[in-house]
Amino acid sequence: MSSLAAILPQAGFLEGSVVPEVGFLSVLGYIINIDTLLAMVPVLIEGQRYVLTYRFSHDHLELLFNSIRALGGWNNNPNASQLLNHAEAM
Repeated sequence: MSSLAAILPQAGFLEGSVVPEVGFLSVLGYIINIDTLLAMVPVLIEGQRYVLTYRFSHDHLELLFNSIRALGGWNNNPNASQLLNHAEAM
C-alpha cells in the first residue's frame, strides 16, 4: 500500500461526498496516522520485535467520537442502533 491519500479520493472521501465537513478532520487524521505508521514501522522494527501502536496519537478518534456524541444531544453514551443512526446522519 503506497498511500491512503492516493486511495481515498477515488472513494470520494476527500471530495466531501462521503464525509461531510464535520467528519473531515477524523478522516484526514486517519490518513496521516496510517501513512506515518507505515513509514515508521520499518525503521522501528529494526531494533524491536513489535511496535506498540496504541502509543500513537488518537486525536482523530476523539474528534470522530465527539461529533457522534454531539449528535446525540443529552445522550453521550449511545447504543449500537443510535450510533449507526448518528454515523449515517454525519
